[in-house]
Amino acid sequence: MSKPKDSKILLFLVPFVIAVAFIANIDKKSAIDFEANGKVVVAKWNTKNHNMHLFVIKQNSPSQKERKWESGEIILTPKQIKFGDHFLKEKGSAFCYINDVKLRCFK
Repeated sequence: MSKPKDSKILLFLVPFVIAVAFIANIDKKSAIDFEANGKVVVAKWNTKNHNMHLFVIKQNSPSQKERKWESGEIILTPKQIKFGDHFLKEKGSAFCYINDVKLRCFK
């Protein structure tokens, strides 16, 4: 008797898991897709989130929206970027400009 219950659960569960995985994959952007132009307001290395680096950039746009960039692929060092620096990275580029100096940002 438990067999029909199990198949009903699987009929619901399998499509649900596939849909969630698909949505999570679309929502997650890689380091190369990140883009921002503004001022560094947070710069942290080896955070509690799997030792990933975290940067928050306050956009130069009128809304001054903050963009969060967190990735294990980032190779910037504390000597290269710090609070208050001007940061520019275009989508699709492996390079960024920090205070108008071009640097490779990630692996």
